[in-house]
Amino acid sequence: MKNELVFVKINEWMSGFYNLPESMPLFKEDCDLIEKTSSGYDCAKGYEAVKFYLSTAQKEISDKRFELFVKKWPIMIELNNKIESQDYNGATLILEDLIKIDSDDPSCFFHYAFVLKRIGKFERSISEYKKCILMCPDEGTDLGMIYSNLARTFMEMGDRENAVITYKQALEVLPGDVYILEELTNLKEFFSVYTDPNNVESLIYMEKNAYITSMEKHVEDCNQPEQLYEYSNILFSDELFDLSLEAVEKFIKLRPDDRVGGLLKCEILRTQKKYEAAQEIITELLKSFPECPDVNFVQAKILLEEGEVNKGIDLLVKSLNLFPDFVDAIYLYYMILSGEDRVDEALDYIETLGNDFEESWAPYYEIACHYIRNFDFEKSLVYLYKSYSRNPHSQKVLSALSGQLGNNGRHEEVIKILWEPYHNRLFSDHTLFWNFANALKSTHEIHKTIEVLQNMLKTPGLNPIYYKATADELEFLNSHNCMSES
Repeated sequence: MKNELVFVKINEWMSGFYNLPESMPLFKEDCDLIEKTSSGYDCAKGYEAVKFYLSTAQKEISDKRFELFVKKWPIMIELNNKIESQDYNGATLILEDLIKIDSDDPSCFFHYAFVLKRIGKFERSISEYKKCILMCPDEGTDLGMIYSNLARTFMEMGDRENAVITYKQALEVLPGDVYILEELTNLKEFFSVYTDPNNVESLIYMEKNAYITSMEKHVEDCNQPEQLYEYSNILFSDELFDLSLEAVEKFIKLRPDDRVGGLLKCEILRTQKKYEAAQEIITELLKSFPECPDVNFVQAKILLEEGEVNKGIDLLVKSLNLFPDFVDAIYLYYMILSGEDRVDEALDYIETLGNDFEESWAPYYEIACHYIRNFDFEKSLVYLYKSYSRNPHSQKVLSALSGQLGNNGRHEEVIKILWEPYHNRLFSDHTLFWNFANALKSTHEIHKTIEVLQNMLKTPGLNPIYYKATADELEFLNSHNCMSES
């Protein structure tokens, strides 16, 4: 029968978050859409069904949320258009109208908080997020999402302390959520550890105090120089500088003539702004290794941070003339000169470096990165191909080149440059797997796409967020591939 209505139960989070009845009508012919939407309900189709339900009801409908939905839905479409076009001031006005229509709808306050943050009204944004939290149930995905957004707002305000507190509240609602754990890891409140370095699924997250206690024991018990050096580097990256210093000092006692220990100690002290102590170490290293690029590079960083810009630049140039493929030194040289409005001078020197050293690839790569930052695709491609011709196996070059080509729809070229490195198992960067898979998918090579993503999941040290995104994409491709073959 035409216009026959069927009531379907919608997800609990959707009912609570949008202030909807637990069961909503759909026209019978639209019921197949239930399985095609994550919420179990298609609001666009449902809008017409609810209007029909209200107009044909033989008695008054006591649940006013049906009427509120009909009033809100067209305005929500307009709101979505405003947000997509980044007209946040216009979106703010619409949301104020929506809140007047339904002040019990948490989603209105959530979106209001979001657009207020976008226009820089952080205090008001925080207030609206807190209202939204009070309106939601004590558990569920929507509450965790609100806490996470509130935490990000605190971070944008520079309020790290409240951001940490709020992310931990989000974690209480959504225990084990990889996105929240990664945010807390970025804030150095949690630390990710692989219990088996060869197994990407062995990742665990440790709270800060437990992690420090564990690493203190490792450093105390270790007498192997290589392991101590690795511990020191890991702890330096973790911003646990005192423990990192303890590990590298044990390394130096065991290998006093190995310059890498002195350089790492110098970097730790520099990061702690203990410039005098760092300068003493680097001065001694320069006596023994005056022509060593990395020693000159560390000295340059110390001078630059102390305000000796010209001396620092001179040492960067010395490092690069000694080793023109010193990527970090080229990047720092470019950034220092860019900060002084000397971009053309930086590019001229870097190009000369590439021309004078005919086997070097890094100078052209950095020039390409300059054009990528400035959205000049054609020029970036010229220099990426120059760099690629000199080092076709550089992960940095392959990643940038395949990314630029892929973003501009040149998928066959991506496949061409990545085919050999992939089959020779030279990929170590997850970006290369992803770019290669995307190119294969875009050329309808679905079986090969699935194979590449499966291999990506086996990559040691793969970021958990990328792991989850890849696993989700694989699940989607496998399900659709089975449907197309059935």
